[in-house]
Amino acid sequence: MNRPASVVLIAVLFEGLLGVVGWALCVWQGVPLAERLTPTASTWLRVAVATLPMLILLVYVTRSRWAPIVELRSRVEWLVGELFRDVGWLGLAVVSVTAGFGEEVLFRGALQPIAERSLGSTTGLIAASLCFALAHAVTRAYFLFALAVGLYLGWIAHTFDELVTPIAVHALYDFVALVVLQRSVRRHTGLAPTLDAGPP
Repeated sequence: MNRPASVVLIAVLFEGLLGVVGWALCVWQGVPLAERLTPTASTWLRVAVATLPMLILLVYVTRSRWAPIVELRSRVEWLVGELFRDVGWLGLAVVSVTAGFGEEVLFRGALQPIAERSLGSTTGLIAASLCFALAHAVTRAYFLFALAVGLYLGWIAHTFDELVTPIAVHALYDFVALVVLQRSVRRHTGLAPTLDAGPP
């Protein structure tokens, strides 16, 4: 198995495991899951609208000259360069969908409702979002960025009592971000940008 395929496989297994843990927590704590994973007629419109603020945030992060954001961008570009530089668009899409599903089932599907039962809706949302941020705390700026994203996706999950929108928004954002960052890494290293399906 070549390196890009190995990276995709490891990422999919890890993110899939998060989803399994989330599902197990839901079963253990009696948190309903299946009905929150069923899209309705309004779901896809909500996905389109809810993705826009995330893409605006991505534009800001990729263009900002504020020192903490520059450091965040440089760390994430290094990570993408190390892991995903040679992964084709299909592999990036698979990783993004798996990450969206696994992380949302765990953090918004399981941890947030469990926390809300004990702490109330607002404190439970904050607690689950803090856990999400801590899991992404590569830098202080990344922690704050992930906290804001967690609060946003958690608010969507709580307000509409469904997980399809947070999963889709998370996956779409991750895919676009990985493609943008991969192109940036390739420009800096002198490699031509490509979106071929190539190896995964």
